[in-house]
Amino acid sequence: MEVTADTKANGVFVAFAGGTGALVFLDLVSRIILNNLGVTPNEFGKDFIFHFYASFRSEEESYGLELCSKLVELNKKKNLNNFSFNVRLSNSKAKSEHWNQAFIAKELKTKGTIKRVWVCGAPSMN
Repeated sequence: MEVTADTKANGVFVAFAGGTGALVFLDLVSRIILNNLGVTPNEFGKDFIFHFYASFRSEEESYGLELCSKLVELNKKKNLNNFSFNVRLSNSKAKSEHWNQAFIAKELKTKGTIKRVWVCGAPSMN
């Protein structure tokens, strides 16, 4: 299938994932990397951005942490703004804000008009 302006993904997409729930989004992260490197035809519109929030117990129990971090680095080098990554490690000594309803509402307000929000993790995340 040819990628045209009408078939390109466009808009703001947000995902919250916990533990193995992050695996669901790693294919999209990989597609963004391939796109940003120019390896594949551009599947994303000029207004596409993916905000990815992933929560793990520890760095050792994380899935895709290195892949997502490398995409953040790539975007900085290429001055691109189609991906943001927020990771929370619950067993870390550096205490990060708990992702409660207030945190999520505050974060979503800063993202503009959101096309879709996905949640994948333990039932308590829903």
